[in-house]
Amino acid sequence: MIKTLRASYLNSVAQIYDYVIFRRTQFWTEKQLERYQLNCLKQVVNNAYKNTSYYKNIFLKNNIKPSDIQTLKDICKIPFLTREDVKNNLDMMVSEKFNKKRLVPFTTSGTSALPLKLYHSGYNRMVNLASYIYKCNFVGFKFLSPKIVIGGVSIPSNLVQKGQYWVRKENRLSMSSSFLNNETASSYIKEINNYKPVFMHVYPSAIFLLSKYMKKNNIKLTFKLKAILSESEILYDEQKALIKEVFQCPVYNSYSQRENVVIAVPCNKSDFLHVLPQRSICELIKPNGEYVTKEGEEGEIVGTSFDCPAMPLVRYKTGDIAVFTKEKCNCGRNYMLLKSIKGRIYDYIIDKLNRPILTTPIIFGGQNPDASMIKKMQFYQELPGKIIIKVEKEAKCRKHDNEIVNEIISVYRSKFNNRCDIEVVICSDIPLTASGKNQYFVQKLNVSQYV
Repeated sequence: MIKTLRASYLNSVAQIYDYVIFRRTQFWTEKQLERYQLNCLKQVVNNAYKNTSYYKNIFLKNNIKPSDIQTLKDICKIPFLTREDVKNNLDMMVSEKFNKKRLVPFTTSGTSALPLKLYHSGYNRMVNLASYIYKCNFVGFKFLSPKIVIGGVSIPSNLVQKGQYWVRKENRLSMSSSFLNNETASSYIKEINNYKPVFMHVYPSAIFLLSKYMKKNNIKLTFKLKAILSESEILYDEQKALIKEVFQCPVYNSYSQRENVVIAVPCNKSDFLHVLPQRSICELIKPNGEYVTKEGEEGEIVGTSFDCPAMPLVRYKTGDIAVFTKEKCNCGRNYMLLKSIKGRIYDYIIDKLNRPILTTPIIFGGQNPDASMIKKMQFYQELPGKIIIKVEKEAKCRKHDNEIVNEIISVYRSKFNNRCDIEVVICSDIPLTASGKNQYFVQKLNVSQYV
């Protein structure tokens, strides 16, 4: 009863915040948004300097005072914050205004880099919910509409033993991606058809697997789905095309991280991602530290959150790569736009000459091995110029292992143009991550040394 009341209260407060902060400001002019961001930035910097020993030391070391921040461009006076900085200075980064025992600890997934422990306050949870409500509004459906979530959902063991990999709560059916495979896919589809959601919020890898199964077995939905919203992983063009074909509805990508330093939402007026200026300052940075300024140029996303008072994150390097654009969306909002998310710094493969290769065209582009013989596949690198491809065979595949290995080597030797040596390993199982994601690529090298 108490949990239900708390959830209801949180929803109510988040909806008020959505209206007061997001919807009230969404059509502001660029100058209005800049003034708002500058005011927020000054508050963040003052809090960080006064209440954390880490930032006080950083400011003193670099001869910076909070009063030096007079324009948004002045943010470049503050050094970048890396994942290693956070890991090595965790306790020093927590604000002295908060009782650490009452904060909410959480860990980033570490799927593309080292996992991190951070702290949030209850305020973060409310703001994140408000952002989600606003995101739903962006693509044309209501937050309280019946929805299905497919992702890192915990399922009670007694339900798993019965072959039920989902739980219902209020207006949501939450399905675990951890148990989704070719053997269980039909039960997932049956439950989706029974529930008939208005929209779905999913991991791209999970809905992609479901889409492949449905197309292969000529299975269709028995109702009209309004939209699919993907998050937490990169949504590749090939995945998006198949999902859209199978589910016969718009597929929207969105971008965020557990750290919540940059939130970018989709729009039903364009394919651009809209960075929420109410939540943070987003910078796109070249490897040399300069700003990305040219149309179509790629840069690393660096974010400064306005909503992490308990553990300020200023100029935090996410490791995620986005494509810059100067174009405007027809929706009329004066938000910073991203043309696309290309991947992460750790999504690069390093060849024999220590040159980076983006994984997307390798894994998803051009000719691929015969899908009927492969259940899962994962690329793995721990040495420059060498790639290990782990393969989990389809149960019905009758090809010999040597035949599968030779075919895969032939395909990817051509894709790599002999820039990498390839080893193929047949595995009995390629496990999902702890949060239930299919990890297509595991990079053990420190890619920032090469990119």
